[in-house]
Amino acid sequence: MKKLTVLLLLVFSLFSVTQSFSDRLVLSSKLEMDYPSPVLISHTEDTLIIKYENWSFLHNIVNPQKIYHTIDLTGLEKDYILSIFQQKTNSSFPEWLNALSREQAKEFGVTSSNVLRKKINLSEIVGVYDKKRSSGYLYVFDETKIHHFVIYGSEEKYNLLITYIKER
Repeated sequence: MKKLTVLLLLVFSLFSVTQSFSDRLVLSSKLEMDYPSPVLISHTEDTLIIKYENWSFLHNIVNPQKIYHTIDLTGLEKDYILSIFQQKTNSSFPEWLNALSREQAKEFGVTSSNVLRKKINLSEIVGVYDKKRSSGYLYVFDETKIHHFVIYGSEEKYNLLITYIKER
């Protein structure tokens, strides 16, 4: 009887366990992101995937050697990423890099009226939402890293994600 009781308690505990997540992503010593409990959290080699019922977002740290497969942008990564959203030629870049920036801006759906810029203390958020694709791209520049977010879902969810990023 005792063994049966222990077995039943064990089985019951296995089926009654609920999932819980911290719902907070620490981006740096000065930034964090609070978000609602997702349906799924997954992690690939360098990307964190947060999935909800009808939207999702991805997060990774920008690696200047991996932005483009054959181009190492080490030392230029911040200026290059900002150039995508500024839509003007960077005189310190070679023409091929300016052309690449214009092409990336086109791919992101950047226009003169849809670029978001927001400051959180010394950190800066720059991004764009593409209504045609129902997706958005955010870059968060903090003291030591550049965080990259891709949001798949409505513009409302894109804007909501921006509000989740705050000072620690």
